[in-house]
Amino acid sequence: MLFCYSFGKAQRVLAGVDAAIGPIFCHGAVEPLNRAYREAGVALPDTRLVSDIPAKDKAMFKGALIVAPPSAQGGTWMRRFGDYSDAFASGWMRLRGTRRRKGVDRGFVLSDHADWPGLQLAIGATGAERVIVTHGQIEPMGRWLCEQGLDAGAFKTEYGDDAIEADSSSDTPAETSAQ
Repeated sequence: MLFCYSFGKAQRVLAGVDAAIGPIFCHGAVEPLNRAYREAGVALPDTRLVSDIPAKDKAMFKGALIVAPPSAQGGTWMRRFGDYSDAFASGWMRLRGTRRRKGVDRGFVLSDHADWPGLQLAIGATGAERVIVTHGQIEPMGRWLCEQGLDAGAFKTEYGDDAIEADSSSDTPAETSAQ
């Protein structure tokens, strides 16, 4: 069981997986995004939707990779798998104690965070006239975007793990998310 964010992180992980490892199943929050990535030309291995397998048929999942969002961890959805080993893929795994706090067997450091110059270049390359900042260094980024003549705004989202961010704020480098 690999927990990672449904939009972007899951597809990044899947793009690097050797399809020969065996069956790959995805949570219902991940699979529609996989289809969108494939339609956009991104090569991903074949995946199946977990919900397509009857809940009583746990044997189908033995030896499989299952990709799910962190919100599935500890929920009733997990009961269908029987015994499993779990992991979390996130840039937060770099911080001491995060794997223990998340309660997973393994942690894989995989960050989508970008440095300030990288974000400036990426935003400029899009040609966007309006940019919405959703998390990370919201206030300084919004101010900088406005100074560049862009229509910048911000809104609060419910993705990410604010509890980890709050716990780790003293350890977190000055990075801004590029998701």
